[in-house]
Amino acid sequence: MEYYLLALSLCHTVQVEEQPDADEESEEIVRYSAASPDEKALVEAMQRLDLVFTNDADALIVIRIFGEDKIYKRLEILEFSSGRL
Repeated sequence: MEYYLLALSLCHTVQVEEQPDADEESEEIVRYSAASPDEKALVEAMQRLDLVFTNDADALIVIRIFGEDKIYKRLEILEFSSGRL
């Protein structure tokens, strides 16, 4: 189950929205934007389970798991498409 939840936290094209007024010491709710509403919903669900997608810079993805930041390397991006084959 742990790896399944981690995969949901990592495997998406969701972007973290900028929060210019966020205080670094306060508990903040990270806000997301996404091309796919389904992907956004899954990332927000993981946030409620304390697996928070916080950043993706270059080829690295940062997930805060139970308050501890973990860094993962992005291997590939599969772009969202609503087209069906």
